[in-house]
Amino acid sequence: MQDDGKVKNQIINHYAILPTTSQKIAECAFIFEDDFSIKYLGKKRKIDGETTDLIADVLLECIYDISSRESVNAVCKIAKKVTEENGGDTIETLSKMKEYITENIEEGETEFIDTEQVADKIFDGKPGMKSEFIEKIEKANVPQKVEV
Repeated sequence: MQDDGKVKNQIINHYAILPTTSQKIAECAFIFEDDFSIKYLGKKRKIDGETTDLIADVLLECIYDISSRESVNAVCKIAKKVTEENGGDTIETLSKMKEYITENIEEGETEFIDTEQVADKIFDGKPGMKSEFIEKIEKANVPQKVEV
């Protein structure tokens, strides 16, 4: 117990559990006391044919937020897939997507792309494809506003 009433843990070298000081640590977790957020670095393992991260998924029960890069890639892939499934021109779709992203970055007013606006721009005049795109975006857990 500390003077300010908080509990403080100190790491003691226990050679049967912790690696030596020169050895690289394979997995670790940091839990921040101010907001209880977790930063975790670890390996995924295959258990019963399913890839899982035991510590993050089972022990810590972490919920993952996808990065902005993964979000932008997911939006592009979903737009391309919806276009292919409906017999559209994928090159035109991807060029409209890149044009929209470039316009947003050049304007400098917004630092994100809005998936609703992307749907309006790419699938203008194609309400079926637009609704399918929005549905697949929601299923993929891509946020409505993606940071660029």
